[in-house]
Amino acid sequence: EIAEVTGVQTCALPISSLGQSHVYLVKGMEDRSIRAYYSYMVNVAVLLGAERSVAEEEMMAALEFEMELAHASSSREARRDHNRLYNPMMIKDLGEYAPMVPWLEYINKILTPEILQVLDTERVILDEPGYLKNLTIIMQKADKRAVANYMFFRAASASLGYFTEAARKVQEDYGQELSGSTSKSPRWKTCTSLASGIFSSVVGNLYVQKHFKEDAKRSMVEMVKDIRKEMEVILGNIDWMDAKTRAKAQDKLRSMKEYIGYPDELLQVDLLEEVYKDLEVSPMAHFQNGIEIGKWSTAYVWSKMREKVDKTDWKRHEIGRAHV
Repeated sequence: EIAEVTGVQTCALPISSLGQSHVYLVKGMEDRSIRAYYSYMVNVAVLLGAERSVAEEEMMAALEFEMELAHASSSREARRDHNRLYNPMMIKDLGEYAPMVPWLEYINKILTPEILQVLDTERVILDEPGYLKNLTIIMQKADKRAVANYMFFRAASASLGYFTEAARKVQEDYGQELSGSTSKSPRWKTCTSLASGIFSSVVGNLYVQKHFKEDAKRSMVEMVKDIRKEMEVILGNIDWMDAKTRAKAQDKLRSMKEYIGYPDELLQVDLLEEVYKDLEVSPMAHFQNGIEIGKWSTAYVWSKMREKVDKTDWKRHEIGRAHV
């Protein structure tokens, strides 16, 4: 993934995500949530054509592999220490922690030649060096079939929303088992939420044109300008603040950015077309749409690598929400 480090977009290598919470996985089958998770894994496998008796056996092996991954990683509490997760190094140094991975080839395949290719001297941020060392030990003795089943399950689980109604029911039943809720979101709401999340800029354009009064935004902009001017006067006159602190406060005031109503770019159709020009979707290919959305969003994020972070870029708020 991409992380913002000292103002520059940098390649970061976090620990692998888990299908269930770390705190539950380390407890094993004694935990109710993990028993529900195991049933969900089996149901997904059966949905995709496996015999239930076979699925129960093989998904248990896959779950045991995932529980090993959980034990190899840090707890959520430990990961709150951001300094601990900041381990800069070059790609060529990653082999010290996980020599079984051809890191340069792996990263360049993710980037693709169309976006960017890097050398082994490229700087990366490694979240958990200890996790990679533990993973190396686990992979040396892990059953390959269990690993493959686990990877296919995770891919299938992430895609169930784009499958059939029967697939969505498997997902909904699992969610209800965890939450205890019996309510079901209407299909129209799911569909409109998905579309508005992906095409948030376009939907925002339509909403603003129909409901937003331009005069209201202009009035708010003027009011914020007046507040900023008055604050500058106050900072110049107060006597309880020393000169050094006053200078810092004034610098902060001048550097503050206001975001009022919507970005002006939202009403520029040519800019919206530029954002979505590489995304192709079809009303007759729902599952493929999900794949195309993921590829489009991922390509955009990776294309920002090495760039300076621009927090005023309106697109970073729009495309980030569309990541699948």
